Amino acid sequence: NIIKKSIYVPFCKPCISRYRAKAEGPQLRMGTAPALGCSAVMAQMFPVTVVLLMLLRTQSVFAVRRRLASATDKLATFASPNYTIYHRHDELIREVLDVVNANPRFMKLEVFSERDGNYDVELKVVTVEPGGFSNRQGEKVRMLLDFGEHGRELISSELGLLLLKTLAAREGVMRVFPGELDRGRELQRLLDGTIIKILPMENEGGRRLVEAGRLCERKNGRGVDPNRNWEVDWGTKEPDYDPNEEYPGTAPFSEPETKVLRQLAAEFKPHVWLNIHSGMEAMLAPWDHVPEIAAEARPSVDILQRIFIDIMTNTTCVVGSGGKTVGYLAHGTATDYMFKILQVPMAYTWEIYGDFKAHFDDCFRMFNPVDEEGFKEVLQRWLRAIMRLVELMPGHPALKDSKAWSVSSSGSGPGVQQQGHSGGIKESEDVTATGTNLQQGEGQGNVQGGGTAPITGAGATTTITSKTSSTSTSSLNTAGTQQEESDSAKSQAPDASRTSSNDGTTRGDEPRIAIVASVKEWRSTWSTGFTSGLLAAAGLAMVGVLAYRYGIRSLRSGVVAGGANGGSGSSRRVVSDLTFPAGVNALWGGLAERKGSRMCV
Repeated sequence: NIIKKSIYVPFCKPCISRYRAKAEGPQLRMGTAPALGCSAVMAQMFPVTVVLLMLLRTQSVFAVRRRLASATDKLATFASPNYTIYHRHDELIREVLDVVNANPRFMKLEVFSERDGNYDVELKVVTVEPGGFSNRQGEKVRMLLDFGEHGRELISSELGLLLLKTLAAREGVMRVFPGELDRGRELQRLLDGTIIKILPMENEGGRRLVEAGRLCERKNGRGVDPNRNWEVDWGTKEPDYDPNEEYPGTAPFSEPETKVLRQLAAEFKPHVWLNIHSGMEAMLAPWDHVPEIAAEARPSVDILQRIFIDIMTNTTCVVGSGGKTVGYLAHGTATDYMFKILQVPMAYTWEIYGDFKAHFDDCFRMFNPVDEEGFKEVLQRWLRAIMRLVELMPGHPALKDSKAWSVSSSGSGPGVQQQGHSGGIKESEDVTATGTNLQQGEGQGNVQGGGTAPITGAGATTTITSKTSSTSTSSLNTAGTQQEESDSAKSQAPDASRTSSNDGTTRGDEPRIAIVASVKEWRSTWSTGFTSGLLAAAGLAMVGVLAYRYGIRSLRSGVVAGGANGGSGSSRRVVSDLTFPAGVNALWGGLAERKGSRMCV
């Protein structure tokens, strides 16, 4: 009755009466005159408006209930750390100490303590000189590797531990590329010309919070993101800035962790800075705070391309600048500081794992492999990538005049030992170099099969003390400027069945909706015409729902897939090469967000 009185009588009936030869009939007896005033029409439309609002309200209630039920179901399946595979904080540090103590001729441990008010930290730094400690350290290539900067990224520190155990034994280095003895010997020769400082777990405070049950915690022990606390572009906040994910602190270097690391890097003067994260698979160069590759970083990106071709083909790994590849801009990062202020020629951020199928709150699964097979596969692949970086370093222009590999070995490193200490590798860490790549869920970036990686731009008074068996000092040099380049060249792998856009998203699987209109003869009865009208309205409504659910959502998912600089990430607008009509970009910036994943960098 509401439909008849609110829709049929004021609108349908007058139209039908004009075209029907017989204006009288049973259906007209309950009606009014063919013409109605505006006030009458509005009065008749009021009931249907109320009904529609009630229906919308009911639909919203059911939608909320479905989402709550879905979240409840998924909560029961959220992953947690398997400590038969992963190390707890204390276990990992203890194994690091065991490895160092067993190899005093080429490894040493330094512990840097820093206090800020009531907040204390200790940073463990392992110095490895594979050729043996000598008085010619200034002539060797210096590498500074940072693991575990974010608490929830357990896999990062596991890679640091595996690297230490590999460097501790000659056979460990030879097993990196199994069956290639000559390559193993050459790799050992290159390692003999390097000095490597390794932070196995920078953010110990955040890691303790994770082990206490806060599996999504990324920040340090007092709620500051260590990778937003550096000087370059510090404090800049994007429109969708989330302090729960990336609070930068009260000032640059307000945090003890960043103070210690800044002083260490300034004294060490590394040629290579490598910051290991998880949240996606990517090898990133500066810049993080702008969506482009720094001009001076081009040779570094070329090295990453070579690593991709040799190690990362057929994975979801992408190569480019952090600011454009990850999908959001990161301000105040360590890599940008190392590159711009300390002028580290090869400054990298590597993201070694990410699962975008994971629920937004299923953080352990999102940032870490949950099974032993995936754990081994990720560690072995990225260990090979680090060693491939060592092989490719001599080709960088900054090292063209280096005398590192002409330095004679002192004979105390693992390269001349018959046996080395492996540090008590767990059974779950007996990593082999064979096997196929583990499918890790939908990561960001293209699945490349053609052998090329897609490039996309994109306070309190404190004291520092050091506890170490031996120390060395060097002067601080922070002079220098960096030029920026507006954009980067992009290369794409050919794929016959799917096409890839410049932002790293795959477009071949998006649903397509075809709207087919048909003309049906108008019958002689009003009921047929009215039914047709209702069917048409229902059809258009269904098309609208489908277009929203599978068109817009799919495109949003595609945009998200193209970008974790702090995999690591919160809801973040995507900075990509996608363009929209004028006036739409601002709106789309609010829609195309990383709703399914958290920050990685």
